[in-house]
Amino acid sequence: MDEKEFARIVRKTKGVVLSSIGRHLPARYSHFIDDIAQETYFRAYRSLVKGKFRNQSSLETWLYAIARNETFRILGKIVKEEKKAEKARTIIPTTDENGDEIDQNEVFGLVEKLPDVQKEVFLLLLRGRNLEGISRELSIPVGTVKSRISRGKEGLRKLRMEAGL
Repeated sequence: MDEKEFARIVRKTKGVVLSSIGRHLPARYSHFIDDIAQETYFRAYRSLVKGKFRNQSSLETWLYAIARNETFRILGKIVKEEKKAEKARTIIPTTDENGDEIDQNEVFGLVEKLPDVQKEVFLLLLRGRNLEGISRELSIPVGTVKSRISRGKEGLRKLRMEAGL
């Protein structure tokens, strides 16, 4: 399969692929449409080159199914990452020992007073990074991230007590 032939397939089937993605992707994730379409055509191209399309259905039907499956696969990854980020954000205390709500501006101010290694971990948590993402970004093991979080939480508790909060 040459480049011109595949470009012709893309032009011919673009509407079907985008329709499949749009039908199966929640609107709040619409900014992923291009990524899903690209991945759909990438997978289709590899399959076509390997001769895996057996003409048991039309090319449009086959690509519709690939686009649907890619939408679900990528959506699953997105939701999983969102859950990880949300879990990481819950590590930062939002209530005190009495169950009273902690002012988030107060939390930010206290995080700034933590030792640098703990502060950088907490700042990444506040930006929505998960433990693995922090580990990669700082080039440290996940266990080190966890220990810095633990020490940081204790440091935040002490700082709150010292401030009389």
